[in-house]
Amino acid sequence: MVMTTLDGQEIAIHDPGHKYSAARLSAMTSSLVAIARSLGKEVDFDGCDRLVLETPKGKIIFRPIGHKYPFLLCVVVNQDAILGHTIWTVDKIVSNFIQQLILSH
Repeated sequence: MVMTTLDGQEIAIHDPGHKYSAARLSAMTSSLVAIARSLGKEVDFDGCDRLVLETPKGKIIFRPIGHKYPFLLCVVVNQDAILGHTIWTVDKIVSNFIQQLILSH
């Protein structure tokens, strides 16, 4: 899991196995969400609530934190993860993060 700014600078990473590059994941997360938002604008959709990449080995959920908070979350799960539960968990992480931001101000 990586938290990044909109411009792709990593803020935090949780990667117990040290498998991933936080810098690369952050940059790619920022780019993919920007592309999704541009594509949405092209078809008159507003914003990007989440982006999901599914592969035989697993899933990656890209989730903007919200309009007021300029951060993105990228969560990588293996093929055994249930998509609905994963999305619910990601949304809960985002909700908890926003609550922490509110409490810190």
